[in-house]
Amino acid sequence: MTQNKRIILNIATTYGRSIIGVLCGIFSMRWVLMALGHENFGLYGVVGSMVIFVSFLNIQFSGALSRYYAYSIGQLKVAEDKDAAIEECRCWFTTGVMIHSLLPILLVGIGYPIGSMVIQNGWLSIPKEKIDVCVWLWRFAMLSCFVGMVNVPFQAMYTAKQYIVELTIYSIVQVLVRTLFVYYMTTISKDWLLGYGFAMCLISITPALIICLRALLLFPECRFCRSAFESLIRIRELAVYVWWQIFNGLGYLARHQWLEIVVNKFFGPRVNAAYTVGVTLGAEASALTGALNNAFIPAVTTVYGMGDHEQMRALAYRACKFGTLMTLIFAIPMALEINEILFLWLKNPPKYATTFCLIWLLVMVFEKFSLGHLHAVLATGKTAMFLFSRGCACLFTIPLSVILVLINSDVMMIGLALIVTTILMVVSDVITSRRITGLSIRYWVIKILLPLLLVFCISIAAGYVSVWFFPKSLSRIVITTCFVEMALLPFSWLWVLDQSERQFVLSRVCHYCGRFKRSFMRCQTN
Repeated sequence: MTQNKRIILNIATTYGRSIIGVLCGIFSMRWVLMALGHENFGLYGVVGSMVIFVSFLNIQFSGALSRYYAYSIGQLKVAEDKDAAIEECRCWFTTGVMIHSLLPILLVGIGYPIGSMVIQNGWLSIPKEKIDVCVWLWRFAMLSCFVGMVNVPFQAMYTAKQYIVELTIYSIVQVLVRTLFVYYMTTISKDWLLGYGFAMCLISITPALIICLRALLLFPECRFCRSAFESLIRIRELAVYVWWQIFNGLGYLARHQWLEIVVNKFFGPRVNAAYTVGVTLGAEASALTGALNNAFIPAVTTVYGMGDHEQMRALAYRACKFGTLMTLIFAIPMALEINEILFLWLKNPPKYATTFCLIWLLVMVFEKFSLGHLHAVLATGKTAMFLFSRGCACLFTIPLSVILVLINSDVMMIGLALIVTTILMVVSDVITSRRITGLSIRYWVIKILLPLLLVFCISIAAGYVSVWFFPKSLSRIVITTCFVEMALLPFSWLWVLDQSERQFVLSRVCHYCGRFKRSFMRCQTN
């Protein structure tokens, strides 16, 4: 299968997974809120955010291992000595297994007592009668974190080999099981906080264990290499690469999760519920970009490993375009109809939920403008300056939000801090990536940023026509979505995609239409 065909297949399957995830997420969030109540929902969000202090390293190492796996696979494709090249892949796999056998023990050993102390000593706003339950939630979170970290080298191999379809199947089953359990919660009236935490832990660790076993059976690269045990060179190289990933991860963590604690300290757990709704809706709006990431990240790295830098830059530009457009498909209709969506979704949404939803939708759109720059820099491995500036822009969210809230005690100040730091991050990405990858700032502004902003404004104006003329209803949400897409899709085709991209899309559409027609003719003949 060619690179472009594999990218399209991976995007299509994960796109379907994302649609299912969005639909299930819309219903399950409402059911969770109904079963837990606003206060318990806010407490679960606070305790869940604390696990990020322990598990965010897992995310950084996963991305790093995927990068080195994919780079090795790219070198394997052009190598004359195939045996030596596959042995190199196995050495990187062995290095990953060594790190992720020791790191979970270290992180959980340090993180568990610290988290328990934070919960029990009143550092967070938690009712006394809920402290024991929150400690158990923390234990479940630690178990999920531990299994997830052990799973990293195996899932990273799936990603690097671009076996996204199988991962998608596991993810869909996981989403459906979670949705069914959440619906079951609404049928029995009781305090579900502890039971919900246990169920989410079990649903999380089961597919992770299956992925580990399947990877050992499926991939010849998942074999242990003796030389990796005897050499620290790869561990040192990986540690340097991951260090800057960690710094960037800390900044991202601050912008996405530590802000939950700021909200809790200044506004209490009920506003945490509204904040969690906003984060969830923003994540659902950008879920389609996850499909794009899974397809583009290994492809960009593999192409760079083959030495084709021009193709790497072309893929990076496409990631910026398609990442933003896929987010806008959901984000614009959601933003225009947010009040009606929240009412249909949650029936009785928490106060300030609308504010946080709009803020996070805007943040998710902005950060996709430089998505390809991130992919390209990570592929090169020259990440120090890029991730340092990116991490600083994200870390600035916390002090800026605290200062703004102290000046004006309004939840909108949290949103202002998020939007300002997101814009800083995008500008930082574009400037610093130019020297590292050769991505042109001028090309990005003229061919990507300005056309996307123009399409963004036109699509909002088209959707607002429906909001202005039709009364609030479920049918108006459908009409607004249609108006937005009728403006977004054709103008994106004309102004955002270049000639080669349009020709490629047309060729793939004609190809699949031809296959469908031939299959239909064979069925009629039989």
